[in-house]
Amino acid sequence: MKKNQILVGLFLAGMTLGACTDDYTDWANPQSNSPEDAAAKYEINYAAGTDAAIVMDDVYAKYADDAEGLKVDSVVIASLSSSNANIASIAFKSVNVNGVAIDAAFKDGKVKVNTLELDLAVRKAFNSRAHVERTLDVNVDAAAKLTTGEAVSTSGTAQVKLTPVTTPAISEKGYCMMGDFQKWNANEPIVMEKIGDGLYKAVVTTTAEKSWFKFYRAYDTTNPSWDDDINPGVLGTFEDGDVATENFLTWVGDPSCPSPQAPAISGINDFIVTLDVVNMSFKVAIKTIDLFMTGSNYGWGDTWKQLTPIHSAEGEFWTIVYLEAGEQIKFAPQAGWGNDFGGEATINDEAGAGLTADGTNLLAKNAGWYLLHVVNTTDRIVNVLAPNIYLIGGTAADGKWEVADVNKFTVPTGKDGEFVSPAFGAADEVRMCVNFGGYDWWKTEFIVLDGKIVYRGSGNDQERVKVAAGQKAYLNFTDGIGSFK
Repeated sequence: MKKNQILVGLFLAGMTLGACTDDYTDWANPQSNSPEDAAAKYEINYAAGTDAAIVMDDVYAKYADDAEGLKVDSVVIASLSSSNANIASIAFKSVNVNGVAIDAAFKDGKVKVNTLELDLAVRKAFNSRAHVERTLDVNVDAAAKLTTGEAVSTSGTAQVKLTPVTTPAISEKGYCMMGDFQKWNANEPIVMEKIGDGLYKAVVTTTAEKSWFKFYRAYDTTNPSWDDDINPGVLGTFEDGDVATENFLTWVGDPSCPSPQAPAISGINDFIVTLDVVNMSFKVAIKTIDLFMTGSNYGWGDTWKQLTPIHSAEGEFWTIVYLEAGEQIKFAPQAGWGNDFGGEATINDEAGAGLTADGTNLLAKNAGWYLLHVVNTTDRIVNVLAPNIYLIGGTAADGKWEVADVNKFTVPTGKDGEFVSPAFGAADEVRMCVNFGGYDWWKTEFIVLDGKIVYRGSGNDQERVKVAAGQKAYLNFTDGIGSFK
């Protein structure tokens, strides 16, 4: 099966406004003044083009029986003009749409692009194929040649709207997968779990270095017909065997690729596959069982600090850690290098650590204790939270099985300090937890056994320890030890 996507770049830059045919690259280096200031000074106007609203359904309908016409279809997305007597000519340099570069032609003051290239740029810019009107910022860089022979850089922005093709309606019955990993058995498809609006998830186990698969609308599994029940609802990719871990989908009747091809998963492992039928895309990620942290204070791999899994939340982990000012950290799914990440993750710093991307690492600006909630699934997210720890249940000050500030531990100021609980309200079995993200307290609980902090993680209920009323819990997370006294 061959790649069936039509992507054509037809245009060459360099045509100028006015009679002069000098190319920009032949001019002296333009002055370094602000391009926006130059546009204002020399009255260079940037405006929307004549094709300010493009509907891809209409474009494909226009060329339904003429694929060659579709390949050369173009739209004018911006225009440049100036009546300033100091300008001899204007040369086009480049154009991008919402930050995505696109080939363009410039003639008679008009910026023209291939319609299919623009549609692809929209797909990349919004990471979506959803049938939603998109407002695009068209950023044009140019150079004006003055009558003095000098050249000045100029730039401006116009807007254009594009609506991608209509996508299939979301299946009320849900979705399933078939592939090499289940021998394409139509009677036993892998049913995907609904996890959100238009979002579905499944875990697959591959046994070959490359495993082909496709998505399907859910169907009656009693003797299904491939022609009548299965193939009409297939979702695939533009290219057969594409092993990209994030990709867009195509469907039966998709005018840009009417025959969905089978993507593939590379490697032998357990994988989480997430399907997004709103944006017509999917992601593939190795199912993560463990997560470790290293960094500048850990000898960059000499030591790996293990994070604790959140019970029943696949691929999510937490830890209480002291970060030094200027400390760099990274994460990996094993205590060693490989598939590691840091600066690539989405960062939500609610606790003020000043955690930012520093290349592929994460850099902390403000020293202190923090709770790190790290997601390593199809998305990689690092949430930096306040290191709040609570008593809960019979030993809590209020005796309730609810997280409350009255049961919060004090937080030490130094790296070697102890977190100290309020005095136990009664003699009972002690229960402690952190609390965030709406998770039930028991999913993030821990205990002190034989002087060591022991986490429940994804395991069963822990061994219980009885304490006396009036005692307190003392926790040293740097050394991983604790006591009740």
